[in-house]
Amino acid sequence: MLGSQEVCGTSGHDFSFTEDGCHAEYCLISEKAVVEQPKKLSFAQAASATTPFTTAAIALRRAGVKAGETVLVLGATGQVDSAVAHLANLWGCRVHGVARGNAAGIDPAGDPTLSKAKALTNGEGPDVAVDAVGDAELAQAAIEVLGFRGRYSFISASRGGNSKVLVDFLSVDRKEETLIGKNSVEHSQEELAQELKSMCEGFGFGALVSMKESAMIFISLQEAIEGYADSKKRYVIRLD
Repeated sequence: MLGSQEVCGTSGHDFSFTEDGCHAEYCLISEKAVVEQPKKLSFAQAASATTPFTTAAIALRRAGVKAGETVLVLGATGQVDSAVAHLANLWGCRVHGVARGNAAGIDPAGDPTLSKAKALTNGEGPDVAVDAVGDAELAQAAIEVLGFRGRYSFISASRGGNSKVLVDFLSVDRKEETLIGKNSVEHSQEELAQELKSMCEGFGFGALVSMKESAMIFISLQEAIEGYADSKKRYVIRLD
């Protein structure tokens, strides 16, 4: 709390990366690094939303998305890719998700070239593809299906497998496509707080949604190491 005000924030390039102490019960940070917590969110929901949503916002802003454009979200079921979809919708974009078993959207298992993205855009292809998966084959398909002057913004790259993507530079040149990287660690806490501030209204009227507490697994600080080792589950560290 800031006085009697409940606040939230995220790490940026220093806190928990180049500076230790993020797991302490009390930490000293800049007042400009936090914003008033959206009233519809609990502390746990805010804690689980700040990093995914600021990451998503950076990826979309760097891609220069505009209202009325079509955004293809690779993933669409995880924390960050869901945040991308929510923000793009809030900003007036048409959103199509790519995920296995996604009957309502695009399922790469049955459509590895993402041809449905063309069908959903009258044969033109999406304006922007945001990749939160990091699968090389899926990335290649997304780049190839982009429309004229399409932008491919990637959040994640494969760490355990192949991170190299085969790109047809002639096609990229002819279609004037842009490939965009994003590293939220290069942004300060103060910068990311401004991104959060711009989203508070969206959380207030329900356009932006955080994970429900019922989907979280609460653990103590003493259990944190084991929790980080099992990254597939949605752990939230609670300091009592």
